[in-house]
Amino acid sequence: MSNEIDLFVGRKLKFLRTIKGMSQSEVGAYINVSFQQIQKYERGINSVNAPKLYGLAEAFNSSPSIFFDGLNETDKSDNEVNLSDFTPEQVALVRAFNAIGDKVIQDKILGMVKALANTK
Repeated sequence: MSNEIDLFVGRKLKFLRTIKGMSQSEVGAYINVSFQQIQKYERGINSVNAPKLYGLAEAFNSSPSIFFDGLNETDKSDNEVNLSDFTPEQVALVRAFNAIGDKVIQDKILGMVKALANTK
């Protein structure tokens, strides 16, 4: 079971790192480990300990719980993070959205996108 959790956390780590546009070296520097260690985390080879997990969550401006969201779902296939499900444009859109520092502006953009998605 622990290897399954390590794989799940590793996929989340890779997804978040990619969406944020960060290299493995940048993430590693944030928690004081090598890029090779980040690779091992992402592949589920090594477990991420609690202090490192907390540091990673801070690096992604999130809560440590983000790494476990969807873990207890009965059908994990719907909750697995798979970067191949996203086009390069979608990844670029998320990166640009994340670069907007103002939460109010982010909320307005999200509202506009949702409104455009509902128009056919």
